[in-house]
Formats: sequence, C-alpha cells, structure tokens
Amino acid sequence: MATGPRRILYLITELDPGGAEKSLYQIAVRLDRARFAPYVASLTGDGEVGRWLAARGVPVIPLEMRHKLDLRAFRRLVLFLREQRIEILHTFLFHANLLGRLAARVARTPVVVSAVRVAEGERGFHLVLDHWTSGLVDVVTTNAPELTRFTRRVGRIPDAKLVTIPNGVDWERYAAPGALAAALPGDPGDRRIIAIGRLSRQKGLCHLVRAFATVAAREARARLVLVGRGEEEAALTTEVAALPAGARGRVDFLGWRADVPALLAQCEVLALPSLWEGMPNVVLEAMAAGKPVVASAVGGAVDLVRAGENGFLAPPADPERLAAALLTVFDDPARAAAMGRAGQERVRREFTWDAAAAAHMRLYDALTGRRAFRT
Repeated sequence: MATGPRRILYLITELDPGGAEKSLYQIAVRLDRARFAPYVASLTGDGEVGRWLAARGVPVIPLEMRHKLDLRAFRRLVLFLREQRIEILHTFLFHANLLGRLAARVARTPVVVSAVRVAEGERGFHLVLDHWTSGLVDVVTTNAPELTRFTRRVGRIPDAKLVTIPNGVDWERYAAPGALAAALPGDPGDRRIIAIGRLSRQKGLCHLVRAFATVAAREARARLVLVGRGEEEAALTTEVAALPAGARGRVDFLGWRADVPALLAQCEVLALPSLWEGMPNVVLEAMAAGKPVVASAVGGAVDLVRAGENGFLAPPADPERLAAALLTVFDDPARAAAMGRAGQERVRREFTWDAAAAAHMRLYDALTGRRAFRT
C-alpha cells in the first residue's frame, strides 16, 4: 500500500497559455501538498505555463514528442509512470487523453482520469477513438453541464464515468485590474468590443470581423480589439482588409497580452463567436470584470451566458445575429452595466479556483480510497 502524499501526474498536449493549460495550472498549484504530490508532463515542450508551474514548485516533464507516432515519447511516459509509481494519471485534451490511457495500461497505473474540455463535434474520428478507449479510464471530467451532455450523447461515455467540475476564475484580479502594459489604439471615447483567445478556426473570429462591419456602420465610435495569436491571423488580416473603409481602420490586433484584466476594463463587451467550446475561461474572466458577454450558443457558453441577464447568445457562424446582439449592448448602456454586475455576482458565488481544486481533490480521494498501487 502506498504511503505519503498521493503521486499524481497531469498530462497535457502542450503548455503554451490556453484555457485547458491555465486550468491545469490553477488546479495543480492548489492541491494540498500534504495529500498530493503533483507532477505535470507535456507531450511537447514545457512552454510558458510550464515555467509558471516550475516557479510554484511543480515538477514539469517535457516528453518532446516530435510527431503523432513518436514511440520514444510514449516510452518516456510509461517509464515515468512506473519509476515514480504514479497513482493517479489525469490527462487533458484529446492527444494526451488517448496516449495517457494506453501508457497507463502498460505501466499499470491504478487510477486514470481524462478531462474533456471541448465539444469537438466536427472531429468524428476523435470521438470514435475516445469511445473505444473509454474502458481504460475510471472517470471523465468535464467543466460544464452542456459539455457533459455532449460527452454522454455524442461521445457515448456512460453516465457512471462522467463528473462535472466547473472552471474557476480569480475574480478579484479582474474586478480590480492594474494598469495597461501599453496604451490601446484609438481615442478615449471609443466603444470597444474585445475578443480574447487563440486566433484559430474554432473561435469563429472571421464571423466576428464580418459582424463588425454592421456594427461599425451603426456606431461610429465602435472598435474591435483582437487579443491572441494563432494560425488564423493571416486569414483574419485578409478579412479585415476587405471591410468597408470606415471599419477596417478600427480593428486592432494586439497579439498575446499579459494584462488581460486591464484590457477588459477598457472595453464595453466581450465577444466569443466560437464554432465549438468547452467552458470558456474568457467568459468567466469577462463576467468577473463586470462586462456583458455576447457569445455563440455552443458548449459551456450556454451554461454561463444567460440571455438578457449577463449577455446574449447568437447562433454560431451567424454574423448578422452576432452584430444585432452587440448593437443591443451598445444601444442601452444602463442595461449593459446591469448585465455586467449580474455576471460579476454570479462568478463570486459559483466559480472560484479554490472550489474547483477542492472538487478535484474529493474526486481523487474517492478514486484512490478504493484501490492500492498495482505491483
């Protein structure tokens, strides 16, 4: 029987800043070290989040996977699980979920938990592989009720294996932001729409750019702020260049920024036009900052955005409805402020990282309490 803190390995595809990576960080650094000894492994390199973890005393193991069939990375993972006698493997995102389940079976790791963070409806083969290997996992965690329903219905994961643990947010940091790292483009009277996240197809930002043409035609002070980097940046730049002259000069690409709380404070509304989602951390951040949210009605956004209460939902890939929702926010500042306050109060009540970490620890205790390390 193992003694001392339970050794837990978190496995994720990469450790560059993103929603899943930041969530892993927030959970790992909040574990009770008297009960759990956390390690984090990345299929690729250590990344920025890996450096954050190391600074908080969490060992980080980059597996340096060079391609999807890199068996050397798989062997490194199996050896680490065996040599460190890892008792709980908790994997995040599809590639880590799949590889981790197989490695845990070879290494005879007692407990395997997989985190599903996004409703990948378009990627049917992922869902098939996830279902085929579901017998190798004890529990599948999701971070939103809508994502749990999706995983049950489309992923065909049985109810007995599904646990929903919502994300959290450091709401105090967003409610009382610091100064901007750099001044925002534009004029003091601009009315800014902000979108924050990877510039990827999933985020549906091309539809937001098209919606902005309608918004800018109605509101002369409207400005669109895009925060993040990604593979769609060139395509989005082309979309912006095709906007009417009055709109194209009012779209700002800020790249990756560390001062997101201060950026949110300078904007009137967060837009999240995603085509699919898990529980989007950026929506929680905007709510914590007291900002209304206009989001696509996908994934966990459906659970967070209550139409008319703290924002509005629009169908995905629908620039016209997205523009209408954004203009509704602009047209009634008093109502927008009330929606921001409602979102902020809900975050304070329901979504904290301390609560999320405590829920994970209760899950780990329940799972490890019924089995010992396999020798």
